[in-house]
Amino acid sequence: MSYDAKSIFFLQPSMSTPQIKAAMSLFIERWLPKHSSTADLKLYHYTTVEGLKGILNRRSIWLTHTSTLNDPLELKYGKQLIIDILNEAINNENEDNIKNLLKRLSTYVTAFDTILYQTYVACFCKTENLLSQWRSYAAQGGGYNLGLRFQSNTKFYHTIDDTEENSYVILRKMIYNVNEQKELVSNYISFIIKSSKEALKSFKERDDIPEAWPFIAASECVNIFFDLILSFKNPVFQEEKEWRLIKVMEAEHKPEILRFREISEGLIPYLETFIFDDLEGEYTFPLFEINFGPMLDNARTKSVLELFLNKEAASSNKIKIDASSTKISGTGYILR
Repeated sequence: MSYDAKSIFFLQPSMSTPQIKAAMSLFIERWLPKHSSTADLKLYHYTTVEGLKGILNRRSIWLTHTSTLNDPLELKYGKQLIIDILNEAINNENEDNIKNLLKRLSTYVTAFDTILYQTYVACFCKTENLLSQWRSYAAQGGGYNLGLRFQSNTKFYHTIDDTEENSYVILRKMIYNVNEQKELVSNYISFIIKSSKEALKSFKERDDIPEAWPFIAASECVNIFFDLILSFKNPVFQEEKEWRLIKVMEAEHKPEILRFREISEGLIPYLETFIFDDLEGEYTFPLFEINFGPMLDNARTKSVLELFLNKEAASSNKIKIDASSTKISGTGYILR
């Protein structure tokens, strides 16, 4: 099966501008394939022994508030890049309506993940055996990674007792190349400006430019900027080859699904997120592989993992694990 990435739509305007809607659709047609796969999308989550036990026992991944990211300025990176390019476009624009539209977009981008919305993520890697990942996220090589398979019908829930409430979680491939980042932003702004001028021409022909149009149009086309912010990462981290599960929601939205863990600096909010494929009413955790780090003894670790996996597969959890189809292996090298 394939994985087809989903679009982001957080702000919903009271009206739609057909020309802008068409431009957005054109951009999305080029954007979403970057985050899609023609086959099952197989990704790896590096973790500690505590993480391994929790994930397999609960059949869930924690989507953690972005305040825990290894780069505390991460979302600010994408926001600033977009704002800089928007400011350049504003300075080069003479049409007041379009200038106001671009200024409103800049305001929305600035407010993202502060005044507007809160973001929760879980990090994955496309590579199952990356030394930097073992060292950074898997107990210096004494941990594990879990290979999960994502398909277009993979489901996400924040409470397993309510399977009518499928959560809108997106999966994105991180983009590290600065030139690609700038090109994506510049191209999208060009699409917006061109389509807006077409819309304004149509309005003028009818002598009917809505007074609030720049603000309404901004709330329509800013959604893609939010998507870009969530997908851009500083190039110094490019070795991580990261993909992310991402949930964005308003701070006041469903506070009952939030959980908190303690760290030395205080409390960290997270969303426990159950993941499964619904196969004719039978829920299956999309696990296909477990790898263990180069600091662990090969024979003993593999044997213990097999016992643990079989135990979890035999549990009464409504989300099943297929132990017989899950490959278990080490890195093929040893570190001490």
